[in-house]
Amino acid sequence: MNKSLSSILILASLFLTSCGENSSAYKGLKQQYDSLQMISSTHAENLHLTDSLTSAILNNFQNIEDVQQMIVEKSLEGGRNQKDHRQRIIDNMNHINKKLAENEQTLQALIQKFKGLNMENKGLANTIKALRMTVVNQKSRMLVFQEELEKKTQALNSLDREINSLNNDLEKLNIEKLKQLKEIEERERLLNTVYYCVGTEDDLTDMKILKNGEICSIDIIEGYFREIDLRKETKIETYAKKFKLLTHHDPRSYYVMKDRNGLKTIIIKSPKDFWKSSRRLIIEVE
Repeated sequence: MNKSLSSILILASLFLTSCGENSSAYKGLKQQYDSLQMISSTHAENLHLTDSLTSAILNNFQNIEDVQQMIVEKSLEGGRNQKDHRQRIIDNMNHINKKLAENEQTLQALIQKFKGLNMENKGLANTIKALRMTVVNQKSRMLVFQEELEKKTQALNSLDREINSLNNDLEKLNIEKLKQLKEIEERERLLNTVYYCVGTEDDLTDMKILKNGEICSIDIIEGYFREIDLRKETKIETYAKKFKLLTHHDPRSYYVMKDRNGLKTIIIKSPKDFWKSSRRLIIEVE
């Protein structure tokens, strides 16, 4: 409330106390006094409202600055889940834009309310002018900030695409490498796979391994042979006291052991030399 309005109300109050309640002068003054009180009350309410609007704008200013700083800090931190991280940045920018729009609306309401006061208030006028400039400047800064953020986001998206492409290429290479390793392992397995069988002459004949005492090369029953890895299997049990090798193997590459029952076992000293001449070992026992 300004000083002139306060002085009028005090004088009116003093004058009323000196007049009779039923006099025409009293009634007239009473009417003017009530009108002045109403103006005073309305004026106070308007000032309170302008203070509230100004406070709301200032709070939004600070809130915008805080959110902007948080976006900058989070951008520097990065994170494992980039998708969630960027969504938080988008949400924060939406919040800033919302606060900027609220400030513009509140400022317009403050300007209209100031115009409706119908009185001079240089302090409030200067405050509104400063707020208007700050709103404009902050909006401009946020536009620049948003453009820079968009450029960084596009750069990160491009980097993500490159990383995904590299990861896909790496995955393909790993699959191809695994395939090649399996092929190499299979080739090594085949290269180191040998076969042997043990049986009497009749057994070997029945299995079509022998015919008229000679080793057959066709129609052999392959299931009679046992498949082994020459790198791992260096002992061949004959389960017999007497045997002979029907296939050729370097005599220096092995020796024979017998147990206490006289049953003999072939011990291979040099697998490479032993299997060099034949990858099949046919043992005839008695």
